[in-house]
Amino acid sequence: MGGHKILLILDHIWSSIDLSSIGIPSSNELQRCNSKVLITTRKSDICQAMGCQVEINLTILSEVDSLTLFMRQSGKSLESKDFYDAARKVAKQCAGLPIALIAVAKALGDKVDLNEWRKAAR
Repeated sequence: MGGHKILLILDHIWSSIDLSSIGIPSSNELQRCNSKVLITTRKSDICQAMGCQVEINLTILSEVDSLTLFMRQSGKSLESKDFYDAARKVAKQCAGLPIALIAVAKALGDKVDLNEWRKAAR
């Protein structure tokens, strides 16, 4: 690996992968050059099947944190009670998942029609 530190991120893995079959060196070789492979998955059995050294479980965002992230990403001050209520409902529909909160907030951010926000809240 040429003496360079490498961080390889395999995101959204849904089944076990034989890393050597796709050209990723063994964990011993990765350790020698101070490199890492980071795997993200929603299935903990994948981590076990792939022999991950460390497993970090992440939880969803709380309702308060979800709304805060949603409001920040929408770019709206949401001072109107009607917009605030719609934002709260939409954020709740995103079930604490940051990627959903960000995507929906950005999609609604330029919408000035309250009905658009209410539709998203359904």
